[in-house]
Amino acid sequence: MPFSSTKYSTALFAGLLVSCATVPTVDKVADTKISGNISIADSSKIPAGISVSVNGQNYDLNSDGSFLAATPHQDYYQIQFSGPDIFTSTYTFSETELKAPKGALSVPEIELVAKTPERRLLTFGGDFMMGRRYLEPRWNETPLIRPETRLKDMKHILAPMKPYFEPADFAAVNLESILAETEPPDSAPKSVVFFTHPDATKALEWMGTDYVSLGNNHTYDYVEEGLDLTLKALAKSNLDYSGAGPNENIALQSSTTDLDGIDVKAWGYVGWKGRVEPNQVAEPQKGGAAYGSVENIQKSLIGHVGEGQIDIVQYHGSREYSEGPTEVTEERLKAAVDNGADLVVAHHPHVSQGLELYNNKLIAYSLGNFAFDQFFYSTHAAIALNVWMDGDEFYRAEVIPVHVKGYRPTPAMNNTREYILDRVTRLSADRGTHVSLNGGHGVITQKNMPDTNNIVDYKDIFFVGDFESNSAFGGDERSWFVEKGSMTLSHKAKAGRYALEITPESQALKSSLGLKTFMRVFPQNAMELSADIKAQPGTKISAYAQYRPRKMNRYKALDEQPWIELGSFEISDQNWQSVNFDFTAPTEKFSEARFIFKFSETGAPILIDNVEMTPKP
Repeated sequence: MPFSSTKYSTALFAGLLVSCATVPTVDKVADTKISGNISIADSSKIPAGISVSVNGQNYDLNSDGSFLAATPHQDYYQIQFSGPDIFTSTYTFSETELKAPKGALSVPEIELVAKTPERRLLTFGGDFMMGRRYLEPRWNETPLIRPETRLKDMKHILAPMKPYFEPADFAAVNLESILAETEPPDSAPKSVVFFTHPDATKALEWMGTDYVSLGNNHTYDYVEEGLDLTLKALAKSNLDYSGAGPNENIALQSSTTDLDGIDVKAWGYVGWKGRVEPNQVAEPQKGGAAYGSVENIQKSLIGHVGEGQIDIVQYHGSREYSEGPTEVTEERLKAAVDNGADLVVAHHPHVSQGLELYNNKLIAYSLGNFAFDQFFYSTHAAIALNVWMDGDEFYRAEVIPVHVKGYRPTPAMNNTREYILDRVTRLSADRGTHVSLNGGHGVITQKNMPDTNNIVDYKDIFFVGDFESNSAFGGDERSWFVEKGSMTLSHKAKAGRYALEITPESQALKSSLGLKTFMRVFPQNAMELSADIKAQPGTKISAYAQYRPRKMNRYKALDEQPWIELGSFEISDQNWQSVNFDFTAPTEKFSEARFIFKFSETGAPILIDNVEMTPKP
């Protein structure tokens, strides 16, 4: 039976591990002044007793909602607001995002949420696993999880998101893996299977997680033994769960969590049965994940949903790497609302999608990844979701941009934040749901009013070429490789705080900088690759693309596909120069691409900043 409980209120930085605390890098310079203002949603009053912390140091909040902090100069500034009458909220910014005239740092206006007797905060992350490349990464990278320090390493992976999940009344992720100390001998006849050590339950609890959904396509990867081991591991933990079981009847049941007098019931479903035998869904005499057909959703909800409790459906399905749900997925998620669900949260596409207010109930079509080891760049832009419910009525949601950086979920900043907010805002607007901005997050309210003052318009589909977040939260950025040279972060940036500095091995060798793997999709054929480069005059920069044919193995393509020159540029003076390479991506034959910059012989360092990949107008 589902467990029930009660809750009361070789890359640049591969393998760089720090303690579980996410402490930013501190510069030995004068303190930095940071100012800002807060307000309270749907109220003109600022409650007494609100405290402000910046990177763990407390400051006073004035009665008008303003604050001023003087803190050591750091890589990023994490600002948290707490108090007896508000929900604790966390916002994270780089220095570049806060820079104001005359060097001061100014935080954008932040609206907090007041507590009421019936209001509860629910927080959701997307797909979670800690196997495969966490243990055995590609390209000779240092593993993020080692047997001798397993739990510490798992906590380190989740540490950047702990301030966001710990304050929630109810926090959940999709557990897309079985739990087993060693890999079971028998697996389903499929190409990709996952197993994660049960210590992950302790790490999730430490982060603040209360519930995991098992309704997904990896719960039955190791057939009955793997499912049984998973259920036993969860039974030993404090995590609630639903969405799978030893038979269909149990798999379709909900978990129940008491939030200080208000019950949360949660169901989990997978969207398809699978093409192999045994398939992945539970049947009358077989274990597996709960199959999320309209009939099963209706059968499991009717008679179990009710007023005064919060009824949540989590669903795993739709097309991977897509911008929106399939018609089947949309039908099922709306059927869940029609049959009593108060909130619907979906995943599986590995990328974020839009949100929709449907009959005054919120549907999140895909959160994307949370802790996951995919190296497609598009999967590194995800969201976490705060939802405030007034009893069983939707009050407000906050979209938290998440950068899955080097397989670690971190608060997204700079270009990555803008890319995520643009995507979610645009895809939600297509469904008549309006997202406004609040402290670097996106907000949806029950009023669903457009905010023309907060429009995000971001075109760069690469979104990590500004290098501003490379060193934050332990520096596990693993996007780049360098040949015949070395690379470090440099403060000699064209814009912001950081650029990448490439130092050739010798004056007689040509060095290069490129992406380790392919970008998965292009929005159109006509594209532009651009960058700001500072190098010794006479240095020639050439750009090349490598494409993966649609049916070719990815690693085979990385090794064997030719590099196609996009163009070249010669540096004329000592100043920063913008280089642009227009090209046509042959998307009808190829599904993915990566690029590389090659530099002519020079012994002098080369600085590169603001690498972007944008559609041509």
